Amino acid sequence: MKYRVIGWTYLGNRMYPMHRGFGAGVEKAIVEDIRAHGYRFGGDMHEEYCPVLNDGTYVSYSWRGWGGIMAHAWRQESGKCPYMRYYMNMFIPEEDRVYPELKVDDTRIEPRTKRLDVHKMHLAEAPFQAIKEGTKTVELRLFDAKRRKIDVGDRIEFTSLASGEKITVDVVDLFVAKNFQELFSSPAYGSGDGLLFPPEAVGSPQGTTPEEMAEAMHAYYSAEEEKKRGVVAITLRKITHSIRTYLNICLEDLSDDEISEITPEWYVKFPRYSTKICYRIGENDEYDPDLNVMLRKTLEGVMGKEELLRALIEKNGAEIYLVAVPEIIWDCEDPRPMLSLDADIVEFLYKSGARIDLDYYIIERKNA
Repeated sequence: MKYRVIGWTYLGNRMYPMHRGFGAGVEKAIVEDIRAHGYRFGGDMHEEYCPVLNDGTYVSYSWRGWGGIMAHAWRQESGKCPYMRYYMNMFIPEEDRVYPELKVDDTRIEPRTKRLDVHKMHLAEAPFQAIKEGTKTVELRLFDAKRRKIDVGDRIEFTSLASGEKITVDVVDLFVAKNFQELFSSPAYGSGDGLLFPPEAVGSPQGTTPEEMAEAMHAYYSAEEEKKRGVVAITLRKITHSIRTYLNICLEDLSDDEISEITPEWYVKFPRYSTKICYRIGENDEYDPDLNVMLRKTLEGVMGKEELLRALIEKNGAEIYLVAVPEIIWDCEDPRPMLSLDADIVEFLYKSGARIDLDYYIIERKNA
C-alpha cells in the first residue's frame, strides 16, 4: 500500500478514524511530509497535530514515538535515546519550531481498491482450512522485512502447500511484540482477565496456555529469530460486503444550540463547497446485511424531529441527505445486502424532506 499524507488534524477528530497497526509504509509517508514542509515540534504537541493519510485515517503516536519519528526525519538518530531531542516542545528552540496547518484535502482520499496491496503467503493444509472456515482469525509470523510491508487494509492471499488452493482475506489489525510469549500474554482490551489472542483464534486447542502456545511456535521459528526480528500477529477477516451510513445537513451555518436541539449525539462539522458547512450525524459502519438496521442506528438521534429538519430546508435552504454507501464484492459468496427501505425510513424521509443518497459500488477482485 502506498501511503501519502494529505493533511493534518487533531487527536479525536471524529471525521477521520484513527489508523491502527501501521507498518513501515505509514512512517515513510509521514517522514517524507515532515521533510518536505520542514515541520519540527515535540511529542507533547502531537495530540494537536496528527497526520491524515490517503486512506482517510489519521495517525497518533506517544510522545516518545513522535520523538523517534522526528529524529528519523531529521537524521538525528545517533546517541542512546535519540527520541529525546523531540520528546517535548521545550527541547526544540522556539525559533526552530514549525507546525502544520490543520487542513485536510479530502479529494485526495483514495478508494480502498486502489490503495490495497495483496501479499502472498503459504500455509500447511490444517491452518489453511481453519482460516477458510473462519475458526482461525489470527496469523502469526516473524516481523521480518516481508511482514513489515503489510498494513491494515491490505489483503493476504494464502496458498495451501498441500492442494494449491488459494483464499484471500482482509488485514484487520497488526500487533507487534518482542516475542511470542509477550504476544500471547497480552490482555484483551478492557478486560481484566481475558487474553488478546485466545488459543482458538490462533489455531491452538482451547485451554492451551500462553506458555504452551509460545513454545509451540518454536517448531517454526527459533528463539534467536524471535529475538532478532520480533513477532507479529495479523488479525484476518474473510472478505465480505460492507455499508457505511450517515446523515448530512448542509447549509450556511448553525449555532451550537440549534444543532444540539436536532441531535444531542456527536456530529462532525466541516466545510463543503464554497460557503456551506456540512454537519455529519450518526456515521455508522457496523455492517448489517439489512440496510434498514444500519439506517435506524444512524437516525436514532433525529427520529421524531422531522419538523425541525424540514424547517431548516424551508427557512435556511438546507440540503439534507440520508447517505448509504454499500460496497458489494462481486465474487463474494456471502448473500448480498438487502437495500430496499422499510416504511419507517420512507416516512422519515417524507416528513423531514431529506433525500436518500445511495452510492452503490461493485468491486471486482479478480486480481486479489
